[in-house]
Parts: sequence; structure tokens; C-alpha cells
Amino acid sequence: MEDESEPSSRPRWIPATLLATGTLLTVAPLIYLWRAKRTKAVSLNTAAPPPRRLGSLANALPSRAPSSGSASTIPQTTDKDTLLSRFAVVSPWSDNATIPSGSQPPRYSSSYSVSSAWKDDDDDDWGVRPGPVDPNDNFNGTLYTLQAFGAATLIVTALGIGGVWGLVRYLEVDNMHDFGHKMRLEVMDRMPFLAARMRNALNLSTNESKTEPKPWSYDESQDRLSDAFDKGGVSAWATAFVQEHDHTHILESDPFVTWPDLVWTNLVMRTMSDSQPQQETETSQPSPPIQFIISGHTAQVASHWQPDGDPCPFDPEDTRDDDDDNFSLRLHIPLDIIRNLCLKPAKFLRFLGYCILGLLGVVKSSLHGPPLDDDAELEAGATYYFRRPRGKFHLGAIIDLILLKRPSSASSSSVCGSIENRDPFCIFSGSGLYTCETAHIIPFSKALFLDCIIRTRLSSTESLAGMAIDDVRNAFMVSASYHRSFDNKALAVMKTPNLVLGVEDIPISPPHSRPRDGIEYPSHERYTAQWLVYDPDSNNELPKAMDAMFNATSTLDKPSQILLDYNYGVAALARWLVKEDTHLLNVNSPNQRGALGLPSRPISPSPAPLGPQRSRRTSPQHQAAIDKRNAWAARIEEAENIVFRLWMGSHPEVAAQIHQEHEDGAERLEQWRLGVNTGSSSCVANADVSYTGLPLSPVD
Repeated sequence: MEDESEPSSRPRWIPATLLATGTLLTVAPLIYLWRAKRTKAVSLNTAAPPPRRLGSLANALPSRAPSSGSASTIPQTTDKDTLLSRFAVVSPWSDNATIPSGSQPPRYSSSYSVSSAWKDDDDDDWGVRPGPVDPNDNFNGTLYTLQAFGAATLIVTALGIGGVWGLVRYLEVDNMHDFGHKMRLEVMDRMPFLAARMRNALNLSTNESKTEPKPWSYDESQDRLSDAFDKGGVSAWATAFVQEHDHTHILESDPFVTWPDLVWTNLVMRTMSDSQPQQETETSQPSPPIQFIISGHTAQVASHWQPDGDPCPFDPEDTRDDDDDNFSLRLHIPLDIIRNLCLKPAKFLRFLGYCILGLLGVVKSSLHGPPLDDDAELEAGATYYFRRPRGKFHLGAIIDLILLKRPSSASSSSVCGSIENRDPFCIFSGSGLYTCETAHIIPFSKALFLDCIIRTRLSSTESLAGMAIDDVRNAFMVSASYHRSFDNKALAVMKTPNLVLGVEDIPISPPHSRPRDGIEYPSHERYTAQWLVYDPDSNNELPKAMDAMFNATSTLDKPSQILLDYNYGVAALARWLVKEDTHLLNVNSPNQRGALGLPSRPISPSPAPLGPQRSRRTSPQHQAAIDKRNAWAARIEEAENIVFRLWMGSHPEVAAQIHQEHEDGAERLEQWRLGVNTGSSSCVANADVSYTGLPLSPVD
């Protein structure tokens, strides 16, 4: 029948065996103890009595001879014997104890006295006194106890540390997260049955339809907090507030949170919910990404720069394309991310082309079509092209990257002391200085790029005189998590107005969750943090477009615009280039890669390992993580080299100037060498070997 339950697949002998085993394990010890007690009682009955303490008592009572089956002989009392005469009071610990006449002397010597404390003790030594106390004995019980506990603690600590260290080395883990992950893998591998039962227990509602979580809103949060306060008072309200805080991620993990901060957080959330339009609750599929191609085609432009420093418009009738392609970059950019970054997507593509190529250009929807208007809308899945001005790009001006890879001798500590006056907290989140780190726009490994990049600037309004790699204009303070995202090119900073975009082209920044005294938002410019990829954990902590705040009393310069634009191009090239390409450039010809100063494609790319070197065999999961991190570091390295090459090719006059400086410096260095060899002091005096030029290959 359908109502009858299916018979259990478990064998019936299992519970019977368990019951019998448990009963046997319980009864067997009891039987053993009972038999041992009975045997001991029988053996005591047949054993000889213990010896008497004193000889007088031995004569007073007759001994009991052992007999097997016969009754013991009980002495008959005479008329002269009384019951009291059969017992004698003996004080074994008394030195002056009177021994009855006719009795044997005691078995111990009374050559020493015993304290009165021993006289009243009912000891089990049967009259044997302890030995005399040595007057030279300095035994300290407390000291020896502490010594024993200290030695035991030291042994346990050493064993614990050694065990943990050995376990870390044996399992090849770095933290508790790796240890937990490895243990889960071991359980799944060694005990699949247990792992399956655990997985089924966690997924009890697999057959039920999964409902999408309802988006968090400020009004519903206020209702839940009010209900919690009405039902449970302050404690229930505090618990509900912690749960709401976990959902919003508005407040930083700061232990010094005060009530004004909480009130301001509620005000910020209401302002954000009122100012931003309500999003649709229906889940929509992401739009197909657009394809943005930056290639070697040229576009004729009358004049891309005016003497007053403002870019002049392009002439649509004078745009002609060449068919001579010498390089090609293909980027796949999600359209939703572009709309989050800029209110004018077509204008944003023009800014992106400038950041990668180092020159202003136009954006087209076809190879021979007219340029797109800045207010034009982009179509999902379409292809767009960036065209550079004619005659403004020469691949022959190539700078040797071998010397440029030398790291700088400067240290980050030289800039931290002064930058704290301008950035006394995270400029985007407002978190305290103790959680912040110094983020460098141009890293120390690319210190020799800095002078070349500064020389290529198109605008002369920014003062960059005397800038070094440890200058405050090359750094800013951010929290540790945002610093990692900035170095991984997931987060970029855009400064507006720039050569393409204005402050009104970027979405409005929401209010900061924690206001601070003495800060300023520059009225005529914005430094906006933008996410180039969607990361749920990081994007929830920092909104889509958050403006930076600085110390109002500081006179230090803000971060450099040209360095931020250059870094934006590197981040875009590293994040949005097509994943099908092994290398960043879509160039297979060795001549074309050589023209850009790039090495030929290796047969099997193997980037240099950046992780820790391990002597033991690493696990497949850990090795895969190391390989992924090294591959991404190599991708960023090549993106930095390519953008630098393109910027130098876009400004051949700068490359020629640097090339001339290198030749002059090499000539002075040769004169100095000849002077040292010949011993001529005049050559040494006239030779100046200090130069900042960089070696270049011959310029076309």
C-alpha cells in the first residue's frame, strides 16, 4: 500500500549486536569485581595474624594457630584472671612509656625525641618513628611547587608551539582559513559518506523553490528596530541594530563608534534612499559587453590643441583613415559598468582612449564612419573604435625597458610623514589612520617611468616641478582593503575635470558615512574612486562613485592628474582586455611587437613566481592560487609596459629629448672613463657624469 512506509535498509543484526555488546561491557566488570572481593576475603581468613606490637601483649593473649577445618582452641580463664588484665594501655610514641615487667623491649630505639604532634597521631606505621630532621635541610615547598608548575607550563607551551608549527609545515597552510579549507577537502576525500550526510543536513530545503532575498531599505530597517525596542527593550534593539549593520556595511569596523555616528548613519541612509531612484526589483540579465578597439588607424585632425590649453573640436569632414594597422588593442567592457562610471558613455570611451594612448582622439562606431557625439548612447554588444590624430604617433621612439625596471632607492616612509598632514584618514571611507596605508600611483618598481610621464603632459596648468617618486602628489592614504584593490587594478581614481570629462559627467557622490571636522571637498575638482570590476564584498563597502576628502588646513598639493590618468589606462587595459588573448596585444608578428619594444611571445609563458618558495610539495589548490596570482601580476606588468610605450610613441619629441640626454650623458661618461685611464685630471674635472637620461633605440 502507498501509506505503508518503506522497510528500513539498515540490517536488523546491528541494533542487537550493539545491545549485546553494551550489556556485556557493563556486566563483565561487575562480575570481575565481585569474584575478586570474594577471593580476597577467603585468603584473609586462612592467613596468619599480624605480629603483635609489644612483647607483653604477645604473652597476654594466646596465639591463634591456623587450622584447616578444626576449631580454634580458646584459652580458659582462671579465677585469678580478669578481663581487664588481658589488655594493656601502650603509648608507642611516648619516650617515657612504662613497659610492664616481663615484657620484651620495644623494637625501636628511643635515642631521639619526637614532637608532641606525633604523639596523638593514629599513624599506620605500626609504631615506627620518622627519622630525625636534618638541620641543614633548606627545603622550600612553595619554591619547589612554583618550579614544578613553571617547568610543566614550559613543556606544555613548547609542545604546543612545536605541534602547531609542525602541523603548519606538514599541511602547508598559512592561516586558519587555509587549514579549514584543507580539512574540508580531507573530509570530502577520506570520508565521502560523512561529507554527503553533512551536505544533505545543510540543504534540507533543496526541493523548495528558492526565493530571491528582499533588498534592504531604510524604512523597513527602522520598522524592525522599533519593533525590537517595543518587544525587548534596549538589549533587543541593540541586537537588531547589529543585524542591520551587517546588512548595510555602511559603518567601518571601528571600535570607537559613538552615538552621533549612528545618528549620522541613519541620516545618510535616508538621504541616499531619497536621492537615488528606486531600482527595479525584477532581476535583469546583465547587458552584453561592448568591444572597444584601439588600433594604429589615424584620423586627420586640424589642431588637437589650442594655445589657451583647451582642446579644440574635431572636424567631421576632415576625418580620414589609413589602412596601415601597426597595433591593435581589443577591450571588452560591460556596458552596465560604463554607465555606473560616467553619465555619458561615449565620452567615457574617448577619455579611456586618451588614458591608454596618451593622445586625444575620436570614437567611431565603424571604421569609416563619422565620430560619435559625446551624448550618444552605446548599444550593448556593439563595436567601437578609437582613432588617434594623424602624425602624432611614432613607434620608432622606443625607450629601453631594461634600465627602467631598476627599482627606486626611495622608501615609502619618506612620504608617509608629510602625507598625513594632507590625508589624516582614508580619503574615501574616512576610516582612522591606524587602518590606512600609503597608496602610490606610480609604484616604486616603475620609478624611472615618472619623469617620462611628466614630460608627456598635454596641459601646462598642473605644476609638477621637482616631483619625485616619494612625492605627495604621487600618493594618497586609503584603508588596507582599498589599497589592495587599487594595486590589483580593480579600483581606479578619476580626477575631474580632465582633458575629456568634467565634474558634471560623473555620478553624484553619496555623503560620507562618518563626517569629520576640518575636511574639505575641493569645489572646482573631484577625486572619485571607481570600481572597474564588480566585487560584491568590496563594492558594498565603498559605493560606486565616492569622492575624496582632504584636510582643509593642509597646503600640500593634491594627487597629480596626469599620473591618475596614466594609472587609469593601465587599470583599464589590465581588467578589460579580452581574456582569449595570451598576451595583452593582439599582435602576432615579431616585427610589430619589436616595434612596440615588447619581447617576442614565449612558447609557454611562465611568469616569475611571486609567492613564498616552499621546499615541500604544495597542494594542488595552493599551487593553483599561486599560479593565478603570478599570472595576474605578469598581466599588470605587461599592461604598465604597454601603456608606457604608447605614451612615449604618442610624444616622439619627448622621446627624442630623452634620447639626446642619454647620448650626452653617455659621452660625458666615456670622457670620464678615458680620463681615469690616462690619469688626466682635466678630463675628470670637465666630465659631468650625473644625468637622468634613459637609453633609447634610434628614433626614426
